[in-house]
Amino acid sequence: MFIIQMFASGYLTDLVTGWLPHSQGSVAPLIAKIVVDFTLFIISYQIQRDLIFKEKRGVD
Repeated sequence: MFIIQMFASGYLTDLVTGWLPHSQGSVAPLIAKIVVDFTLFIISYQIQRDLIFKEKRGVD
């Protein structure tokens, strides 16, 4: 899972950086990295919560 997330982070950061306006001391890559990694974190958290660490409901 982390390899997919790592490649997605690199690709999406590059993609989002291209969409942001550039300036001389450009902070666009920093902003893109923060936005992309935060979004991937939320998605990863929900996948892990719902699929990987799903509680098994047993009969008491």
